[in-house]
Amino acid sequence: MKTFTMVGAILLSWGSMGFAQTGTAELYQEGIHYLELKQVDPARISDTIIVTEIFSYGCIACNDFEPFMQDWKGRQAEDIKLDRIPVGFGRPTWELLAKAYLIAEIMGIEEEAHVHLMNTIWQDGREFRSLEDLADFYSEFGVGKQEFMAMDNGFALDMRQNLNATKLNVYSPRSTPTMIVDGKYKVRSSDSVPSYQAMLSVVDFLVEKERKARMSALGCDFNWSTQHIG
Repeated sequence: MKTFTMVGAILLSWGSMGFAQTGTAELYQEGIHYLELKQVDPARISDTIIVTEIFSYGCIACNDFEPFMQDWKGRQAEDIKLDRIPVGFGRPTWELLAKAYLIAEIMGIEEEAHVHLMNTIWQDGREFRSLEDLADFYSEFGVGKQEFMAMDNGFALDMRQNLNATKLNVYSPRSTPTMIVDGKYKVRSSDSVPSYQAMLSVVDFLVEKERKARMSALGCDFNWSTQHIG
C-alpha cells in the first residue's frame, strides 16, 4: 500500500463532496474499490456497524497507516465499533506479536497500549523475541508480568484465537493492513485505492451504505453521518 498521495486526497475530497451533494451517489464500485464477501461473518452485531482492521505490529505499512487510522477513529459516530484482528501469516515474530495483542485485549489494555507498542517497535527500534519480553512491555500498563504470562495457552486466549480464525477464513486477507466493513465488505488494495486516505474514504462510503440499508429496512430515512459525527 502506498503512502498518502495527491490522488488519494482527490478521491477523499470527491467522496466527501459526493455525499454532501447527492447523499446516494455510488462513488465506489464493487469489484474495483471493494469486494462484497460471499460468506457474511456470522459474528456480526446487529445494532453496531463493525469496522475491522486486520494488521500486524511487524508490518511497516500498518505502522504508516496508524496515524490515519487514529484520525479516522476519533471522528466516528456511536454506532461504529472498531475491531482489530492481529495476524501472523506464519511468521514467528508476527505470530508472537499477534498473541500478545490478544492477551492485552482480553486484559482490557489493548487500546491504551496499541499506539505505544507500534511506536516502540518502529520508532524506538525495540525488538521483542519472547512473550516474556512483551509481558515486560505490557506491565507498564498496570498488569502484572506473571498475570500476563499466565494467559498464554489459556481458555480465553484459545477461544479468541478460534473466533478470529473463523473470521479470517471469511475475510481471506492477503496483506496488511486490510479493512473490513461490517463483515460484509473488504476494501481492495489496488491502483484504484492508491493511498491510506483513499482506503478510509472507501470505508466511510461502505459504512454509510450499510447505515442506509439498515434504516431502509426499518422504514426510516435518517442521515447518521450528518447528525452524529462532530
